[in-house]
Amino acid sequence: MALSLNRPLLAELKVDYGPRTLLGRFFLKAADAAARQGVTLSVGTFADLVEVNHRNRATWLPLDTAYRPDLSDVGDPTTICILGRDGRGDVVATQGLRLFDWTSTNLKVEAEALRLFYSDPSRHAAPGESCTVSAPSAITITGRVAYGGAIWYRPDYRGGRLSTILPRIGRAMAFTKWNVATVFALVIESNAKAGFPARIGYTNLEWDFIRNNPPAFKSVANVLRLGLATMTAIQSIDDVFGYLLEVEPEVYAGVQMRNA
Repeated sequence: MALSLNRPLLAELKVDYGPRTLLGRFFLKAADAAARQGVTLSVGTFADLVEVNHRNRATWLPLDTAYRPDLSDVGDPTTICILGRDGRGDVVATQGLRLFDWTSTNLKVEAEALRLFYSDPSRHAAPGESCTVSAPSAITITGRVAYGGAIWYRPDYRGGRLSTILPRIGRAMAFTKWNVATVFALVIESNAKAGFPARIGYTNLEWDFIRNNPPAFKSVANVLRLGLATMTAIQSIDDVFGYLLEVEPEVYAGVQMRNA
């Protein structure tokens, strides 16, 4: 299946919520940093995620059910898909985010009911599939929240600067598009031990988030231990400011001192 039309990220962006000047500058500098890694960023669909995953199964586990249009409610108004393409136009990096409105519920309830992973768990959940959440903050993650994942980098793009840029762009897009209170991600144990959440800006990491018999990970483990990484709106803006302070200290050091 062909991918959707290439829609440049910056052309699609609109800053609806949050400090417009700060976020606008961040998106420009982050896209430029990706370009210096030889990667052009664009906006895609979750159908694109499915296709890119299918084409790269040698280096990417099956796409988790939460990001599959055939198993979850992932229409365009409630999704963000970022694709990174190399000079040939091949996709070399992905990031997906979903919006949930949990005004009368919370992450713990929705995950344990498997509604985080399926629109209709009674029809689509695998035999014996379950989820148990003991991460303390899960019960406090409520209201409008974004779930970030579907992160993949082609092997020749792993371990570099790109992996610190893309998740930050995704989180900032979620906050400015949806005005969410929290963005969260689920992190496999090996990545958590390697310090990956902190490298991509997540400020909080808690345990445990246990998935039993998850279809996308059956080749890895029947019982998957995950960490819950979270970031609030205020923390995300602080992270954006910290990124700009790093890449443009001559501009933002003065702002930091004036706000101190």
